[in-house]
Amino acid sequence: DMSGRAIASLVAAVTLGAAAAVVRHLSRKRKRAAPRVLADGTRWSASMPAVVFLGDSMTQFADEPGRWLSRLRWDYGRRADMINRGFSGYSSLLVDRIIDDIVLDIPANVLACVVWLGTNDATEEGYWQHVSTDTFRRGLSRIVVQLQWSHPRAKI
Repeated sequence: DMSGRAIASLVAAVTLGAAAAVVRHLSRKRKRAAPRVLADGTRWSASMPAVVFLGDSMTQFADEPGRWLSRLRWDYGRRADMINRGFSGYSSLLVDRIIDDIVLDIPANVLACVVWLGTNDATEEGYWQHVSTDTFRRGLSRIVVQLQWSHPRAKI
């Protein structure tokens, strides 16, 4: 059985690898519908793909200036909508309970969904956020299956 820290390290490594793959994919040139120019000069297209980031506080607060998600928005904001679905304090068990509501809120044109959970699950036994390794595996599997079912073309 893996320790909490080992799980958190594994989750972080896998997530950063997935985020890098998304960035590489967005860097490729491809045809898309001509964007419209809004009144403020912003170019926008309804066919613009979306990338969803689902996780805990590490995801929720990644939008703050200088953090990783705000940097992705800055670099790739004209190529894809970056959607933050971070929930501070949530474990995989809590996200699993609300995943149906989350997928209803995500647009249909999702290119990728990065799931970054496990930090709160890996807290010491006895803390309210702690989740056993087996419960973490089952919850994460259900979350991924629900995302795949609702967005079959997205890379999870």
